[in-house]
Amino acid sequence: MKVLVTGGYGFIGSHVVERFEKEGYEVFIIDNMSSGKVENVNCKHKFYKFDVEDKKCEYVFKNNNFDIVVHLAAQINVTTSLEDPFLDTKTNILGLVNMLELSTKYKVNKFIFASSAAIYGNNQNIPLTEEEIAEPLSPYGISKCVGEEYCKKWNQIYDLDTICFRFSNVYGPRQGLIGEGGVVSIFMDNITKNKEITLNGDGEQTRDFIYVSDLTDALFKAAESNISSGVYNLSTNSRSSLNNLIRILNSLKKIKGIIRKEDRKGDIKHSSLDNTKIKKVLGWIPMVSIEQGIKNTFDWYSINYKTEENNIEKKKLKHNDKVKRYLPYIENVALFILVIVLSTFKNGEYLENTMDLKLAYIFIIGLTHGGKQTIIATTLTSILVTVENILKGRSVFTLPLDTNFAFKIGMYILVGVILSYIFERYLKKEQSQNKITESLKNEYDLLRNVYNEILVEKSVLQEQVVNSENSFGKIYGIIKKLDSLESQYVYSEAVEVIEKILKVKDVSIYSMDKNNKYLRLIVRKGKNDINMPRTATLDYLKEAKTNIFNGELFINKNLDMDIPMFICPINDDYGNPIALIMINSVKFERLTLHFVNLMHVVTNLIKTAILKAYKYEEAMRDKRYIENTPILKREFFENIKSIKKDEMEKNKSEFIMLKVKNKDKDVNSLSHLIFKTIRKSDYIGMTSQDDLVLILSNASKSDSHLILERLEEKGVQAEEYNEEYMYV
Repeated sequence: MKVLVTGGYGFIGSHVVERFEKEGYEVFIIDNMSSGKVENVNCKHKFYKFDVEDKKCEYVFKNNNFDIVVHLAAQINVTTSLEDPFLDTKTNILGLVNMLELSTKYKVNKFIFASSAAIYGNNQNIPLTEEEIAEPLSPYGISKCVGEEYCKKWNQIYDLDTICFRFSNVYGPRQGLIGEGGVVSIFMDNITKNKEITLNGDGEQTRDFIYVSDLTDALFKAAESNISSGVYNLSTNSRSSLNNLIRILNSLKKIKGIIRKEDRKGDIKHSSLDNTKIKKVLGWIPMVSIEQGIKNTFDWYSINYKTEENNIEKKKLKHNDKVKRYLPYIENVALFILVIVLSTFKNGEYLENTMDLKLAYIFIIGLTHGGKQTIIATTLTSILVTVENILKGRSVFTLPLDTNFAFKIGMYILVGVILSYIFERYLKKEQSQNKITESLKNEYDLLRNVYNEILVEKSVLQEQVVNSENSFGKIYGIIKKLDSLESQYVYSEAVEVIEKILKVKDVSIYSMDKNNKYLRLIVRKGKNDINMPRTATLDYLKEAKTNIFNGELFINKNLDMDIPMFICPINDDYGNPIALIMINSVKFERLTLHFVNLMHVVTNLIKTAILKAYKYEEAMRDKRYIENTPILKREFFENIKSIKKDEMEKNKSEFIMLKVKNKDKDVNSLSHLIFKTIRKSDYIGMTSQDDLVLILSNASKSDSHLILERLEEKGVQAEEYNEEYMYV
C-alpha cells in the first residue's frame, strides 16, 4: 500500500514516515523544507519538494495511487500566525484544500488531518472533550478549526474518509525550537548551551504533553482501522506544568537559572484533552510517561543536536550576509577615494585631465550597482566639485550663479538619474526573466523526476514481464513441457508444471481403473504430507466422489487432514475419470480465488495434453504394440524406460524392471498371462537385446519378490533386470 505524508521531513512527519515504512507501506513525502530536514528520515521513501498549496502536487497524486494521505504540513508557530496571518492561512487552509481536492480526484481511501488543541482556546472545562465549543485565540487555532470543518464537509459531500486528530503538546526526538510543544526543545537547547531558561508567566500553566511515538502509533492504527470520519483528541489526558517540566530537566542536568517574563500574547493558560473517545474506538493507549519521554528526548538531543556547530554555522552565515550587504557601499567609497587621489594637487596646481574622472565614476557605479549607489555617487561627486571650487577661492554663495558649475552639477545628476533608471529597469526585467526561468526549471525538474520514476517503474515491469517466474516467456517454457504425445511423459512433466506455476510442494497424479474403483499412483513430487498410499480405493476419497464423476474441481473446505486440499479429475470425452491430480501443502494465505482460477487454467492445460496423448497412442496402437499383444515394440519401450529414468532422477519416483525367462513359451500367450497380473500404469515391452521386460511403476525393490511370486503362480518365470538406473 502507498501512503503520502505531507511535511514528512518535519519532527512529527519523520516519525510517521518511519512507522509506516516499518509496517510495509511504500512511503512518499511532500515537503517544502522550510523547517524539515532530510536527515530526519533514514528509511526508504520518495520525496517531492513542493508547497502543499502548489498545483504541481497534482503530478504526485496522478503518478501514484495513494491509499492513505497523512496531512501534517502546516505553519505551526502561534507567534508567526499573529504576526503574519496571511502566511498562516495560505499554508494551513489553502494547502489543506489542495490536498483534499487531489485526494478526492485521485480516489484516496483515507485522509488523516493533523489538527490542534489550540482550537479550544482558553477553555477551562478540563479535560476538554471533542464536544467542547471551539474558541481559538490565534490565527493558527482558527486555521485548524476551519481545516476540521473542511474535512467534515469533504466527507459529507465527496464521501472521502477524513479523520481529524487534535494533537496536544507533542514532544520527542528531532523536535525543533518552534510550535506548541517546542517549549521542551527550547528548554533543552538552553540547558545544552549552559544558558538560563526563559519562562513566560509563573510556570504554573499546564500542558498535556504526548510523546511522539505514542502519537504515531495512534495515527497508524487509525489508518489501518475501519474508522471513516470523525474528530478525536490525541493526548495523554494528563496535566503537567512548566515548573514540573523544569524539575524533570533539572534532574537530568543542572539548570543555570530561570529568567521570568510576562505571558505571551495568544498563549493558553491550561490545556488537557480527554482521550476517552480514541481509546475506545482504536483500543489505543499512550505508553510513555512524561519522565521517560523527557529522558529519551534529552538523550537524543545530547547526542544528535550539535548546538556549537550550528551556532558557528549561523555566525558564518550572518557574517557573509553582512559582507554582501555592505560590499556595494565599500566599493562605492573606495572608488570615490580613488577619484579624489587622481584629482589631487600637483605642485600646487590641479591636474588638467582630458577625461572627466567624476563622470566616469558615476558611470561605473551606475552600471554596476545602480539605484541607491548611483544617488550616493552623484551626491559625493557634487560635494567634491563644490569643495574643489571653494579651494580655488570661489565663494560658496556665488557658485550657484556660475553657469559652468550649475551645468556640471546638472549633468552629473542627469547622468545619475538616467543610469539609475536604466539599471533599475534592467534589474526588474532580469528578475522577471529569472522568475520565469526558475518556474520553467522547477517544471522541468518535476517532469524529469516524474520521467525518472516512470522509467524505474517501466524497468521493473519489464523485468517482471521478461524474467520473473510469472513472465509470459517462462510460463510458455513451463507449459511447453506438456507438448508431448507420450502420456507417461506428460504425466511426468505435469507435476513439475504444477509445482512451478502454482508454487506448491506436494503434487501427485493417480490413474483410475476402468471400473472406477481403484487408484494407482503414476507420479508424485513432494513429501506426501497426508501419507496418501500408492494404491487405494476410490472410497478413500469419498468426499470428492461427486466432483470426480462430474469432472469438477474438489476443494477440501473442511480442511480434512486425511485427504488432499485440491483434487482435479481428468475425464475423457465420455465423462469417465481416467486420472486425478492431487495437490496438498498449500499455505493458508495462498488459498485465494486467484489461486483457484490459476489452478483451473493449469489443470485444463494438463487435461488437454493428456487426452491428446491418449488419443495419439490409441491411433498409433498398431505401430506401438506387437500385433495382437500388449507388448510395446523396442522403440516405444525404450522411450518409456528413458522417461522412467528421468522421473527417478527428478521426482525420486521408484520403479523396478523384471525380465521374463520363459524362452520356450509363445510371446503372445506369455504377454496375456503377464497382463492379467500387472496394473494399468505398468508396461511390457521388448528391449534392444530382444528381452521381454516388465516396468512396474512406483514399486520398490522390496516389492519385487511379491510380484515374482504372483508371476510364478501364472507359470511365468522372471528375474530382476540388471541395468543401470534400475532402482532409486
